[in-house]
Amino acid sequence: MRYLEEMRDHPTVDQIYKVLRRRLPSLSRTSVYNALSTLREAGLVRPFSMDGNETLYDANILDHGHFRCTHCGRIYDFDVKLPEAEQIELKGFKTYRRDVLLWGLCPICAEKPECENIKSIN
Repeated sequence: MRYLEEMRDHPTVDQIYKVLRRRLPSLSRTSVYNALSTLREAGLVRPFSMDGNETLYDANILDHGHFRCTHCGRIYDFDVKLPEAEQIELKGFKTYRRDVLLWGLCPICAEKPECENIKSIN
């Protein structure tokens, strides 16, 4: 939990494991999975995916959005006011979670000449 709170870089299980294994050589990947599962169940971390393949973990459990730079890959948090789930007309559905995911170029990459003609991703 301390790693997630300090780094705020939205790591995967493998990234967490590699960093913490340096400090705790006897740490197993299973222990990381189990700890993240416990933290998620306790409502202390929020798993999400930007590409549908890998799960990322976020210690910020308040409503906010995520922006991924398509050039450097960094993920940024941003504030967003989300409507209450009850305000969204989905009759018969029960909403458990709301996410806002955006892709584009971060301010640093947007200034790079090689990114000048990048408009979107497919």
